[in-house]
Amino acid sequence: ALLAATAQEATLSVSATLDQAPSTGASYVGIIARQVGSESYVVRAWLRADGAVWLVTQRDGATLDAVAVPGLTWTAGGVLKLTVQTTGATSTTLRAKAWTGATEPTGWQITSTDSTPALQAPGTVGLHAARSASATSSGGFSFDTFRVSAA
Repeated sequence: ALLAATAQEATLSVSATLDQAPSTGASYVGIIARQVGSESYVVRAWLRADGAVWLVTQRDGATLDAVAVPGLTWTAGGVLKLTVQTTGATSTTLRAKAWTGATEPTGWQITSTDSTPALQAPGTVGLHAARSASATSSGGFSFDTFRVSAA
């Protein structure tokens, strides 16, 4: 997490690259949209071995929502762009979209709402990367152009 940067209502974006695709298992890249103490909201792009991309919203590792992004595939070495927005003070709305190429989707591809009391405050933000235990490669993740702005 970026410990000096805190936000409650923010738009966060990043470009991510995974240098190797696993033949089994999955990889995840994401944005820590808000972390307050040990609790957090994270939005992850689930990069599946078959090339499909899912967006997953989570609170403390528990899935709030998950959706396959229609028509979006990823390949090793390609750039995946991810934008996340958090809004709300007594209930937080998380929105996200993912894409490759130059054309950003106009609408949000996933929206989740949560009112966990401890997370209804400004928190730190950051980046996330992981591989499933069944992933067959040990490739590296790269992030570029991480931006945080007021929502």
